[in-house]
Amino acid sequence: MRIDEKIIAVGNTKGGVGKTTTAVHLADWLQKVKGFEVVFINASFQTGVHDWLDELEISYYQEKDPDELYALAESIDADYVVIDLPGASEIVKEVLDYCDFMLTPVQPSALDLKDGIKMINIVHRKRKLRKNLHAAFFLSLVDLRSNATGDAQAYFNKHKVNLLDTKIRRLKLIRDSPLVLSTAFRQTDAASKLVAHEYESLFKEFFAHA
Repeated sequence: MRIDEKIIAVGNTKGGVGKTTTAVHLADWLQKVKGFEVVFINASFQTGVHDWLDELEISYYQEKDPDELYALAESIDADYVVIDLPGASEIVKEVLDYCDFMLTPVQPSALDLKDGIKMINIVHRKRKLRKNLHAAFFLSLVDLRSNATGDAQAYFNKHKVNLLDTKIRRLKLIRDSPLVLSTAFRQTDAASKLVAHEYESLFKEFFAHA
């Protein structure tokens, strides 16, 4: 990872895959655990995440316009800028023109994988033009008792996608994070420690591939 690489986007053209929860946990991990200065950009129309970020004391902006989003991200003086992208494919394409990292959560269901080919193709095309773009997919909201995980891994191998080994499980604690205005990194119970370990493993693996 170069010192000038700072813009991290979390996105998928499909909704409901854990983008915002991942983005907030990433921002909190970078700031709270690693000690970096982080600014969060909410690029969606939803404002509910703002209360969450306020409680975590993470600085943030909301910017939905693609052109303004680029100018804002480039102007921010911080160690990292984390952008939570909406499901709109055009904005995802725009941000892939300048972000340094793209982390994409995907649910391992047949329907999600079928829809995921759109995001896979977008990333493949952008990486042909931008060799220094660090992009990776990971399985989110996973039920380890299901065979879907193995099917998903085979699907990504077939399409030659960089699928991270770390998986984030479908756990109530993760779903409730926006409601309790916290992250797993801020809580001390056993379940939170498990989730924190999974997220930290994910983020370490992601940056190790960069």
